[in-house]
Amino acid sequence: MQGYGPSQIAKEFTKRGITNPTAHAKSNGINVPDNRGRDDDYIWRDSTIVHMLSRQEYLGHTVNFKTYRKSYKQKKQLK
Repeated sequence: MQGYGPSQIAKEFTKRGITNPTAHAKSNGINVPDNRGRDDDYIWRDSTIVHMLSRQEYLGHTVNFKTYRKSYKQKKQLK
């Protein structure tokens, strides 16, 4: 999909029948808020593609140290 914009990628995913992230989470038993119908499980939006491409995890990069502690004495983790 190199050279495609977000809207073109979204149209291609919809055409290929790839489930969107909300439908994928629901199929894995994760409770996610969804006000759309069952028919929308294969409809992708360009904003979803933009969000995915802006996150390093979705691009295949290893992401380390997402949480940290100010002090080893403190039990609470921070982002």
